[in-house]
Amino acid sequence: MHGTARNFQTDRRRDSVLAAQDFQTLRYTWQRLRAEPAAIAAELRRVLTLRRRPAA
Repeated sequence: MHGTARNFQTDRRRDSVLAAQDFQTLRYTWQRLRAEPAAIAAELRRVLTLRRRPAA
């Protein structure tokens, strides 16, 4: 949860630093994790499948 604009900015900065190191940030809310676990699992499988492909 982002209580302040500063927290929001910090999270975005962290995401971009990680992306520059070839890490992908996936953000899920607790509400969605509880309501849609199968959909999230499918998304994660798809992301992992895509990440395993060799670069073109």
